[in-house]
Amino acid sequence: MPSRKQLAWLAGAIVLLAGFVLVHVYLEVPHRKAPFAKATDQSARIELSQGASGVTLIRSGKDWTVQSSTSAVYPADPDRVRTLLSGLPSVQLEDVIADRADRAADFDVDPAKGTRVQLLGASKNLLADGIFGKQAPDYSHIYFRFPDQNTVYLARGILRGELGGTTLEEWRSRDIVTAAEPDFRAIQVDKGGSHFTFEHSSDTWTLDGRKIDPAPVYGLSGTLAHLKADAFLTETEAAAQTFTAGKITFTTDAGSKTLLFAPTDPKTKRVAVRIDGDPQAFWIFDSKAQSLFPKKSSFTYK
Repeated sequence: MPSRKQLAWLAGAIVLLAGFVLVHVYLEVPHRKAPFAKATDQSARIELSQGASGVTLIRSGKDWTVQSSTSAVYPADPDRVRTLLSGLPSVQLEDVIADRADRAADFDVDPAKGTRVQLLGASKNLLADGIFGKQAPDYSHIYFRFPDQNTVYLARGILRGELGGTTLEEWRSRDIVTAAEPDFRAIQVDKGGSHFTFEHSSDTWTLDGRKIDPAPVYGLSGTLAHLKADAFLTETEAAAQTFTAGKITFTTDAGSKTLLFAPTDPKTKRVAVRIDGDPQAFWIFDSKAQSLFPKKSSFTYK
């Protein structure tokens, strides 16, 4: 019959073994079922990377900006940011698919192919970190791995496309004019020696002081308010442009801004535009640019 000393030793060994088992289970089982759930609202920076490509999203009040390691800071596309922020908290880890380092590339959760998402706080402290791989065959799950683990999980809650890309152009805002349609108080059009001004008062628009049918002006203000870039100019391309082909000055309660137009590129049929005082420049197609310069004779006086 075992002595008390032997029983005590056996009990201690069982407790120690149980501790090892619990630690193993804790490390192997996905105890972090929702790795981004609590971190998303606290994040001040989001770093997205894939191989050598990467961007950083930075919270600025209610808005977000984006930059790469070598670029200036630009306004971020609010819709893309909103999609990412709404999807990350929903990420849930489910089944373990693989548990070997050499299997990561099979699911695109390796550094070269995976999209790594890091959430950081205001002091750049790491809040959450994970690598998203390719879409699973059922198209409702995605493969996921923690950077410091070999385990590949099947996750749900976000699609690969909702993560966005890792290049600057994919995240830059394409909004050129940051004003809502009802906010316009005056619009001044200058092109080719033609100069005229629309002014808004109550529900009436005037053209050079005379009342006109407002419908075409609402069309013009709507086009301005929803004007988006078709592409971005590089700093070198922007420096080579002469923004003297036309201009539209619009006034809102926030003040006045002038949209400057360069001559149409004969090869691409695109026009370079920028807001006066803003270094960034955008490409829009010539047809879109022409729609912003109506003829004075096309408006009907009341």
